[in-house]
Amino acid sequence: MLAEKGTLQSALGVYKTPRVHLTMPMNEITDGLDMVLLTHNHIDHYDPTVKQHLAKNILFLTQPQDKEGIKQDGFTNVESIEKDKTIGDLTIHRIQGHHGFGQIGEMMGRYPAMCLPHLVSLPYI
Repeated sequence: MLAEKGTLQSALGVYKTPRVHLTMPMNEITDGLDMVLLTHNHIDHYDPTVKQHLAKNILFLTQPQDKEGIKQDGFTNVESIEKDKTIGDLTIHRIQGHHGFGQIGEMMGRYPAMCLPHLVSLPYI
C-alpha cells in the first residue's frame, strides 16, 4: 500500500487502512522499481494512490480477472499470470489462497494467490 496511514477503509469496512505509516519516502520505494506483482485486487493490496505513484509503463503482473481493471487505471504493460510465469531466475506460481480462518476466512473466501517458492527459506534437517 502506498496511501497515507488511515486514509482508506479496509476491504470489510472493519478498520481504517493502511494501519501504519510508510517507513521511507515515496521516491525511495518507487525509484528503480522493476515490476509490480499484484496477488489479488483488494484495497489493502492495490489502493487508489498506486496510479499516482508508479510509472504507467512498469511491468504489472496480476491475476487474469484483474488485468483489464489495471489497464483501465492507465497502466500499459500489464500481464496476467494464468499458471506460472518465469522472468530470469524468478518463477511465480499461481495458487489457491484464503484470507485467514474462522469468521473472517469465511467472509473473505478463497481467491487465487501467487507463490514465489525459491524465496521461502526452509529449515535444513
